[in-house]
Amino acid sequence: MTQTRACAIEPPFEVGTDDPDMVPSVSTSHARSAAARTGSAVRAAAFWSAVVLPFVAIGLLALGAPLSWIGLLIFGNAAAFVVGHDYRTRPNRER
Repeated sequence: MTQTRACAIEPPFEVGTDDPDMVPSVSTSHARSAAARTGSAVRAAAFWSAVVLPFVAIGLLALGAPLSWIGLLIFGNAAAFVVGHDYRTRPNRER
């Protein structure tokens, strides 16, 4: 009878603990800050798209563009309103 041993490799530290040898490449605060800036940029782009798209739709109507294009622009405008509705050009400051 042959016995086989299970070869289990255990990490040198417990999961969830801070090991000085395991330094993350990006700190959590930097990652959160980058995510916040990205979200803010997306909201800004959506807000200003929602402002501009109605003028584009009017121009396309004047040029005789197909109504399916206008419908897509209206749908895109509604999506931009939803995404960009929390955009603020300046942070709220209490006086």
